[in-house]
Amino acid sequence: MSSVTIIEIPTKPQQSQPSVRCRSTKSFFSHVGQSPDLQWFTPKWFTLSMGTGVLASTVSQLPHHSFRTLGLVLFYTNVALLSLLIIFQMLQLCIHPGVVTQSKDLVYYGAVPLAMSTVVWDGPLGYVLWVVAVAMAWMAMLMFVYLASRQFDFTVSWLFLIAPLAACASAGSTIQDYPTVTMSYILLGAGAPLTFIILVLHVQTLVAHPQAYNPQLNIMPLGPVGQIGVAAISLGHNKQSKERAQLGLMVWGCCCFWAIHGFCSITSIMLQGGKRKWPGWALVFPIGVFTTLTIELGEVLGEDFFRFTGIGLVAVLFCLWLVNIGCAMADAWTGAISSFPS
Repeated sequence: MSSVTIIEIPTKPQQSQPSVRCRSTKSFFSHVGQSPDLQWFTPKWFTLSMGTGVLASTVSQLPHHSFRTLGLVLFYTNVALLSLLIIFQMLQLCIHPGVVTQSKDLVYYGAVPLAMSTVVWDGPLGYVLWVVAVAMAWMAMLMFVYLASRQFDFTVSWLFLIAPLAACASAGSTIQDYPTVTMSYILLGAGAPLTFIILVLHVQTLVAHPQAYNPQLNIMPLGPVGQIGVAAISLGHNKQSKERAQLGLMVWGCCCFWAIHGFCSITSIMLQGGKRKWPGWALVFPIGVFTTLTIELGEVLGEDFFRFTGIGLVAVLFCLWLVNIGCAMADAWTGAISSFPS
């Protein structure tokens, strides 16, 4: 049997679409309304909702009531943002359905259920939203099977298609009824092995072809791996013992490896003077999930180390979110729609 070598090819700079320059917010929305095919819109835009949603979740977990108020404001802001993005996506699919077949954007359709999982709450409408997110998570997994069968070039970005499984499992813990918890465990069982399979392939690529990878991609495993730990802890809330935190601790250790590895890789490139376009919004969600896992461990174990570490990570996450929001507002003001989000 012939062996197949999986090589992770670094993301090549794509030919930039012509950026539309406008001088005001009014002209920005005018451009949106005058673009019937919405060619500027891609599933990557849902990373904005992912980052805002995970920030709202982490901020609301902090002890002071003012943080809960801020988290609630961010939550409703994310609901409005996600609704707008879904409308744009549906309009694009209705006007230009062929966009789904563009292989370069297939993996990022997993960002849709990931964003939806951040706005699930305990209520009838939240339950319906969770069911829709679960259905889309299974569809994203089928996209993963499609890409694997078609032998597309492997990259760690394929985690976008697997991460929704664990994310929906974690979101299902907020509903806490029997069918939801059962399905959440099924989702976790499907997502966890596939996540680590992709990580094994990623490590194989790093070892065999160290020159053919993007350092910023090493932060991405924090998202799906951290979601596995969060789901394992959240789904065990009905248990009174601390045994449910054991798996979370092991997953937290795995997240520490990827966090350190990603930080060292990015720092190395920066010290060497390398010029790269860092995907800021793609970093917010993984770091946010790692922060959520740290805070959950602090609550379950009652140890100050995880509590203070979680607070520090929330501060880092909030600063990173502010930087990305500032860049987003600057892009919207100047009209550089096609170059956003980074």
